[in-house]
This record gives sequence, C-alpha cells and structure tokens, in this order.
Amino acid sequence: MKGGDVKGGNVQGGDVKGGNVQGGSVVGGTVTGGSVTGGTAQGGTATSGSVSAGTVTSGTVGAGTASATVNGRQITARAPGGVSIQTNESNAVVTIGGKTIVVEKERLLLDGQEKAKLPSTATNIAIDAEGTRLVVKADGKELLSTENKDSR
Repeated sequence: MKGGDVKGGNVQGGDVKGGNVQGGSVVGGTVTGGSVTGGTAQGGTATSGSVSAGTVTSGTVGAGTASATVNGRQITARAPGGVSIQTNESNAVVTIGGKTIVVEKERLLLDGQEKAKLPSTATNIAIDAEGTRLVVKADGKELLSTENKDSR
C-alpha cells in the first residue's frame, strides 16, 4: 500500500509506504516513511518513519530523518530515535536525542545556550545524532560536535 492509511486494521507480510497505521498492526511487513500509532510492528522494519505509543517487536527501526526549509535554508536532522523540526518565526527548532537545537540566522542554540556562530549565507544545515555524539554542519563544514549525554 502506498500513501494510504490503515485504521484499526492489520497489514501482514506487506508494505506500507508513506502511509499511516493507527490502532492496527504490521506483522512481518515494512513501514517506510510512514508511522505506526497506537499499534504494533512485529518482525518487520520501520525506515524513516515513526512508532508512537506502540511497540516494535523483533524488528528494526532505521534512523529517523526530518527536513524542512526555513527562511531559505534546508535543515536536515537525523537520529536513531525520534526527531522533529518546527518553525518559530524565522528560526528552525529541532528536537533530537533529548536535546533542543534552535537554528537562527547567525547562531546555533543548544538547550537555550549559544554554541556556535552560523554564517548568514549558509543554505544547508545538517544535524546528526550519532551514538553519543551530536554533530552540526553548515554547508558541509562542522560547526559543533558535542557529547550527547541524553541520547535516545
């Protein structure tokens, strides 16, 4: 199934791509770029999607990825767990690995404290939580690498 929703039903041995499963289950299948909410994924995989208030049993969950264009910048965040990007006026607010990162025009805040200066001309910001490290790059140049003590 591509781009559809399953509510209160089950998908067995099949794939859900870009869709959502709510209150149902995916057994031996794959969820790609979608979400499972309040249900279960057993023996399958969830890739670049999310599982909320449910369980994943004997399967794998690939790295979560979120991206958005904020104030002319492409912001991409990746983590093995949950990740989200929201806009707040002209800033991007990224929640990743238990941390909050605010990408402003000329600076980067981590949990409310300035951690790096951003070039105002930077167009691509990449944020990666890798193991216990949090790495931020602007146009491919590393701006911040820090121990992510609260990684999830």
